[in-house]
Amino acid sequence: MIRLSDFNVIDESARERGFIVTSYWRGTGSAVPFIIDADGEIVWWYQSGVDGIARARMSADGKNMWMIMADPMRGGPLERVTMDTLNGQAYSNTVGSHDLTAVSGETMAYLDYGESDCDSIFEIDSSGNTVEVFESADFVTARGCRNLTADIPKQADELERLVRDGAR
Repeated sequence: MIRLSDFNVIDESARERGFIVTSYWRGTGSAVPFIIDADGEIVWWYQSGVDGIARARMSADGKNMWMIMADPMRGGPLERVTMDTLNGQAYSNTVGSHDLTAVSGETMAYLDYGESDCDSIFEIDSSGNTVEVFESADFVTARGCRNLTADIPKQADELERLVRDGAR
């Protein structure tokens, strides 16, 4: 594990301003998403209930941080917390794993493993309303097509296309 104190800015003129949202997948701190600013300082963190955060993403409106676990065999509920960390919620009706992305406003898209046919892409808002936006059974022909890592790149490409094109 790299301690944040080990980071040094080598070329100040080449440094991008902004921040990085990240988390650990395993080990100590695996339930903590955090934000590192351009100086390498931790400026935000949250102790979540997610055991092994595969991805933490801020909503497009910047008001919420969403987290998803890293368990391709069973998945788990998505979790969301407001950026002031005062209001958090786990979404027990979701079975996500390893990736999610901001769509618009507070809406996020994620891979849902809870269907009996295939893992599909859903959108979710902070109230927990979900809408299926991509049915992977239409594209994946593998037996049962559930949790096959060979199909994940195809799903990720389609998720990026849907977000880019604003498809609903």
